[in-house]
Formats: sequence, C-alpha cells, structure tokens
Amino acid sequence: MSAFKLPSIPKMPVSMTNQNSDEIEYNHLLGKEFPRFSWGDIEHGMSIGQGSFGAVSLCEHKGQKVVIKKLLSEDKSEKDIIVKEARLLHEIKSSFIVKLEGICLSPCALMLEYLRFDFRPFGGNESVNSLDKFLKYVDQSSLIDEISFSTKIAKDIADGVNYLHTRDIVHRDIKPANVPVSNQHYCNLKGRRQQQKYVEEPIIPYPPNSGRTEDGNNQHKAWYPSLPSTGAVLRSQA
Repeated sequence: MSAFKLPSIPKMPVSMTNQNSDEIEYNHLLGKEFPRFSWGDIEHGMSIGQGSFGAVSLCEHKGQKVVIKKLLSEDKSEKDIIVKEARLLHEIKSSFIVKLEGICLSPCALMLEYLRFDFRPFGGNESVNSLDKFLKYVDQSSLIDEISFSTKIAKDIADGVNYLHTRDIVHRDIKPANVPVSNQHYCNLKGRRQQQKYVEEPIIPYPPNSGRTEDGNNQHKAWYPSLPSTGAVLRSQA
C-alpha cells in the first residue's frame, strides 16, 4: 500500500521573508534599479543635528564620507515622506542637485553626498559645511573679500530656486544654516591655473526645504527642522 504524500508548500525567498509589508510596498514603488545601501555598512560618526522626526549625521560608507538622514519614527506616514523625498532626489538629475547615494528601508534613512568648503587653498586651516559657518569664518579671518562672493551666492540661490519652480517643486525654508557650501570640485585639480580659477569663484551649493506640489498647494512637512525633509541640495554652475 503506497503512502499518501502531502504537497510541499513553496518557500518564499529569504529576502522576502525578512521584509515587512511596508518594505515590500516601498521596494515595489522604488523598483529594482533604485540605489540602496545596507545599514550594516555604515560607520557612524559625528552628529550634525536632530529634530522631532529625524537625525542627520556625518558617517562613512565603504571608506567614503557621506551624510545620513535617519528617520526616528517607524510611523508609515513619515516613511512615506522620506521615500517620496528619495524618489524626488533620484528623479531630478542635475548639476544643481546633490547626489543621492541611496536609501535604506530598515531603518528608514537616506544617504547623501557629503559637501564641505575647505579654506586651506585660501590660507586657512578649517573646513565648514554650511553657509552660516562659512560667513562667520570669513568674517573672523578676512581670508575672502565679502563683496566678491555675496553676489555669486545670491545668483546661485536665485538660479536654484528657479530651477525648482520650473519643475513644480517649492522651496520652504531658505536660511544660512540650511545652505551647505562646497569647493571640493577644485581641491583635486592638478593644474595651478585651474585651481586659481576655482579659488576665485568658489562654488556655493544649498538645499531647499522643498516638496513637489499636489493639487497646487499640498506640501510635505519637514521631518528635520534645519535640513530639508523633501529636499534637494542645489549646486552652482561655477
């Protein structure tokens, strides 16, 4: 007499069984080609700031300095915001926008390009990462003539906001603390003439606290008070 054999139940892949319903939804929304990173690959470093919704830190990822924006809440509505932010940053590929390195869904976090302004080419010994710190250092050290860069900063901000507006993205919070500055584009140049050109015309990128409008007026709330929730770091064309 032959024994009756129960049919086997197909096993789900390990990658699927380790995901909750939110992660499965977001992975489907983002698609397979969307850049991602593993939280275990992050070496945590200096805290930049923390608010009610999230924390921003300077970290390392596989030997490279990066900025990590980590959501503190596990609330789905907050996760929806940061996933939408990631899609927005990834969608707008422009020299005005800082590079989105990737997203992590567990825990929910974004990895962004790290920007800084190095004063060593000007005879200083400091590096700063925001416009307010840049202005304070310049005022104290007198290394750079204020008139020579104030017009450029204003033009970069105007050009960046115009770039966003033409794509139905609105700015919510422009202030010096929200404006990262960078001159990294010339720090590795070998030609002295090229270096001199960029020293005279420092690049000033900045992030808007922005969100794509829906029905004309629906904007995202900020999840971190001094950096953008649905933000983009705009880069000047110098």
